Amino acid sequence: MNDPQPAETPEVCLPPHLRGAKPVERIILKATPRPSRLVLQSRPTTKAYGNDYRRPNNVRGRLHPNPSKRFSFDRDNDAKAAWRKGERELGFFELPRNYVRDDMDLSKREDTSSLAPLRNSLQSTLDQICLETEAYIRPPGSYSDRRLLIWGNLAQVKSAKTALRKWVVRFQGTLQVEGSKLGEFAKVTAELSEHKKAHLDRQMRDDAQRQSYRQAPGGKENFPATSTETVNKVLGRIRSTLYEIAFRNNTPTKLYLVDPPKSSEVRKEVEFKAKQTDKQGIPSVVPRIYGSRLSQKELSDWVELRPRLIAINDRCLKAALFRCLAGLRFYRGHVKMRVHFGTLILSSYRRPAGEKHSFEDFRTMMQHSQTQGKLLALSEVRREKGDLVSKCCRETAIFDPIDAMTTKLEDVQPAYSAMFDMVAISEEGPLRLEVEFARSSEVDEYEVSSYQWSRIEAPKVVRDESPTLAGPLAAAVVDLVGESAWQIVITTSNAVDSTRGTSKMRQFIECIRLKVRSSGGAKDDRPRLKYSQVLPVRSITQKTAYRYMLKGSTYLFEVARYQSPTNEAADPTGDLWGAMLYNSEWDHLLGQQASLSIGQHSTWSPQLKAFFPSNALSRGSSIGLGFHDFLAKVTSLAAFMKTEKAAVSSL
Repeated sequence: MNDPQPAETPEVCLPPHLRGAKPVERIILKATPRPSRLVLQSRPTTKAYGNDYRRPNNVRGRLHPNPSKRFSFDRDNDAKAAWRKGERELGFFELPRNYVRDDMDLSKREDTSSLAPLRNSLQSTLDQICLETEAYIRPPGSYSDRRLLIWGNLAQVKSAKTALRKWVVRFQGTLQVEGSKLGEFAKVTAELSEHKKAHLDRQMRDDAQRQSYRQAPGGKENFPATSTETVNKVLGRIRSTLYEIAFRNNTPTKLYLVDPPKSSEVRKEVEFKAKQTDKQGIPSVVPRIYGSRLSQKELSDWVELRPRLIAINDRCLKAALFRCLAGLRFYRGHVKMRVHFGTLILSSYRRPAGEKHSFEDFRTMMQHSQTQGKLLALSEVRREKGDLVSKCCRETAIFDPIDAMTTKLEDVQPAYSAMFDMVAISEEGPLRLEVEFARSSEVDEYEVSSYQWSRIEAPKVVRDESPTLAGPLAAAVVDLVGESAWQIVITTSNAVDSTRGTSKMRQFIECIRLKVRSSGGAKDDRPRLKYSQVLPVRSITQKTAYRYMLKGSTYLFEVARYQSPTNEAADPTGDLWGAMLYNSEWDHLLGQQASLSIGQHSTWSPQLKAFFPSNALSRGSSIGLGFHDFLAKVTSLAAFMKTEKAAVSSL
């Protein structure tokens, strides 16, 4: 006869993914006279784990007694709320005298980086104790302050003091762990890096400064009543400000996608063609398709696989664009989105196990976070009959003149602009001035028609200590057959209010002139730039752009020459050329970011259909139709650029 089952046994609630699973085993929890102890009984049913703090024999890994607290990121509680309201603490804890020394006072020391390990240990301990005891412990304002004030009820304060005593004993190295075995190695704490020490030192100073700002409100102060609508507006601006801070601190997104070759061009392997070393001494390579053709069976599989790879690339690119645009709505500054054409070189990559990479191994390697590359968007083009500008003038089936008054592509007039990088001239730090020119009243002379100042920031440094991208997004698509690539880039720069400009900044802009000489109705390829020396200029980049409209769309294709002239003449040996694609609607939407105030965000939608409108001649109502139309135009232009075979300039 079977043993009778307990009358009341608490059932274990299963998560949704385990409901309906095959009955294997079930752990039943049965309470004993001591509420803090639980007894495990096994019965044949569905396997699940209850809230027992002990690990069952058939369960591997550590079970934390309170996972919800361990993984909770909400550090606020009633005790901290009482501290914010200015209520008096309910207890305190004195740190031992050997924890601090007389020379630890922040007011007596300029460099506190050597104290960072102590700060790291104390701060992390206080956070953990507050999380477990639900008390609040105010961190000390300096290392000479040994008193920790504690808020909470009596039980919470008592628990916090007990936990602090245990930590002090452990910190002094006298804690005897119950049940420890002889001969065990002590835990070795690694030396903190200089970057971590600087971060902890800055955190300590910021905490002390915030504490100095706190003060109790006056008793006679009256706050006028306000409406719910006003409160919501204030909270909305605070929310937008926090989103902007988060977006600025995000790691830039880099994406390297491999365009699957056609069936007639696909090969089994990918090799690296060595390129010259750059100015920093880093060798680089260019990937290209290599090896024998596929067998009949492999070719049949490739025909089925290639559309899926193209779809995966499209989804990855769309997801990266949407994530970037969603956060970009809260950014305040100058923003540009462009598609550049050129050659992708790799400076950090994984070497193949054999002599060459297989195509799938190379595609996987390009998705690795440590893979680093750069698009050489500037190509060296000689001024002859077969150059890129002349070729664009012959492609009447692809391009149209931008100006409605111009009927021939050969009559397209160049647009002139320049960029000045300044040495630090004010508290703003190093500045950059971008100007565009328009014809003046004088013959063959151009003057400034528009300009914008921006602040040059030092590039962020990630864990591998290499400079990050100049903007929040850079997504490249590599063509292994043509050894070419195209890259969509979003760049940002901090705007400088023109009303805060100094008299020298205004005087510098007024003195900029561009001299363009005409000979036989043709413009001079090397215009002369003149400017005043009232501001220290570090470098100059002069741009001469030829812009063409893609037929039946609002996309613009630009071929530009870049020069680095002196004050009076341009050096013809330093000329570089580049090609890019953009949409006038992009500049209209992203231009709103420069005029935003603190706490505001733009009104445009981050959906891709706002930036990639569908062609008016296309049929269908798919949301992604405009994006696929954009990809088709980029692909056709990449094929057009591939046939040019321009030589890549030296790094």
